[in-house]
Amino acid sequence: MNVKFAIEALLCLGVFTAALARIPPHIEPRGTQRPEDLTPFRDEFAETRKRIAAELHAKAAREPVYAPEESQRMFAAKVRERAAKVEREIGRDEAVVRAWMYVRRDIPSDAEASAEFVPAGVDPSPYIGFVRGEAAAWKVRLCSRVFGCALDHTDQPVDELQQPVVTLWLHAGTGQLLKLTMEQPTLDRGSFRDWNANDYVEALRRVDRERWVDLGPQPEITLLEALSSSRMAGGLACVAKRIVVHLVRRQTLTAGEQDVWAIEFVGIPPHGIGHGPQESQRYLRYVCDATTGESDWFSSAPGLAPDPRRNSVAPTKRPGERTWPDREGAAQKDTQQRGPNSKPLDEPDR
Repeated sequence: MNVKFAIEALLCLGVFTAALARIPPHIEPRGTQRPEDLTPFRDEFAETRKRIAAELHAKAAREPVYAPEESQRMFAAKVRERAAKVEREIGRDEAVVRAWMYVRRDIPSDAEASAEFVPAGVDPSPYIGFVRGEAAAWKVRLCSRVFGCALDHTDQPVDELQQPVVTLWLHAGTGQLLKLTMEQPTLDRGSFRDWNANDYVEALRRVDRERWVDLGPQPEITLLEALSSSRMAGGLACVAKRIVVHLVRRQTLTAGEQDVWAIEFVGIPPHGIGHGPQESQRYLRYVCDATTGESDWFSSAPGLAPDPRRNSVAPTKRPGERTWPDREGAAQKDTQQRGPNSKPLDEPDR
């Protein structure tokens, strides 16, 4: 028995020794670089980024900086100059047709529209307010069951109670689009505050030195095509409580002058784009080239108008829970009543 066990042990040892002999020795391949021999990482685009940044800084230094009121006066003067060359003002029917052409390429069969002539008056809108102060406009309201279909990319018409209210303001002289709004019928207008015009213009200037130069001409891309150019924009159009649209010729530091659709989505679900208080997180601004349909960017600036009643967002307070100021006040009151060495009432026993 012992002899048999010894023979099996010798055989296993031989097999193991043969297996070890088959393992090749560790030899470093030719051309292998050791960590100490490696050259440091070289960023190939560092010089390009520095050059572009230097060019933008030099361009920004050459560009004049206008005050908000001056920028709006220059905008209104450009519109006034164009309107002075027009021989006649547009009529009611032409205003309705132009309104549909801004929104989509054809007029749907169930289209309904109403147009109202609005004389020059006060308008709090940035840039547009300076134009409306001296020029009349046509206020056109459009209604059709196809608006919901176009916004959510489906073939089924939406319920009449859920149709957005589409309103356009057209310059009475040139027929150019001053402003367009799409509002849900259930919109609570008191839940959103309007920007002060000067503050809005200044907020735009801080983003790529944006400044509006003139109203945009008849675009190659309609509004619904601009919304369809981005899946995100089309989705936001379905959930936004209010959409504010401007067709303008703007000037920026990086892109120069271009005709764009500037679309603001108000009252959307909270998102993670950008930083700021709760008001700005329910807002996104989308810019689309009105000639090519190319998407420019999404931005959380300028955002909704800040609430003057508070400087920051109040913490969420659950039922029965004290906020931090309440806790500090309660702790101070407990200490005064029970003595400096006693623990607050909120602190549990251990």
